[in-house]
Amino acid sequence: MKNLDQRIKKLLESRGIKTEKEIEEFFNPSISLLQPLNDYPEFKKATARIIQAIEQNEKVIIYGDYDTDGVSASAILSKFLKSRGTEP
Repeated sequence: MKNLDQRIKKLLESRGIKTEKEIEEFFNPSISLLQPLNDYPEFKKATARIIQAIEQNEKVIIYGDYDTDGVSASAILSKFLKSRGTEP
């Protein structure tokens, strides 16, 4: 990515994206580059708690931020919970 504007390179660098390979992967993402969910420390704990809420028919509060992935994730979780009979 030698033709990349220096301002963009500087921004990427500030986010820890420094090598040509990292820059290439940033601009050309692949699903194979995603980190496995089990690598997130609280994933199993959160999953168990959601299952418990579904089984005990508890109400669930969904918190999400207002960017694209936050709104999408909140909507998907809400739909999933409703499909399991839980009231979000």
